[in-house]
Amino acid sequence: MENNVNPAGQIGGEPIPHGQEFTYTVLTQGRLTTADEFGEIILRANQDGSIVRLKDVARIELGAQTYNLIGRYNGRPATILALYQLPGSNAVETAKNVRARMAQLALRFPQDMAYAVALDTTKAVTVASTRSS
Repeated sequence: MENNVNPAGQIGGEPIPHGQEFTYTVLTQGRLTTADEFGEIILRANQDGSIVRLKDVARIELGAQTYNLIGRYNGRPATILALYQLPGSNAVETAKNVRARMAQLALRFPQDMAYAVALDTTKAVTVASTRSS
């Protein structure tokens, strides 16, 4: 398949034959991430030089990472939104910004729709910092 993570490396690196003068770094794309990228997967290369790509024969869309989860909150159907911290980011500041943005978005929700934060791992950090002050 074309959606593999392939290790990059060097061409002309050690061990090298006598007289080798150049080393080239190999860069690879990595995993496909958009529907357009998946659409470019070549399914068939014909002898006349034409090709058939996935987008030529299929509708392509990105779906859920897994389909074996059912979102429920307090026994009612719910949508799950998980946010993960990037290295070097400030988790407390990010959580604060997410809560502010959700409050803005909630103003446009239908009347029978609400949101709740079921798990906030930054609370342990903020509680600990207020107790140590």
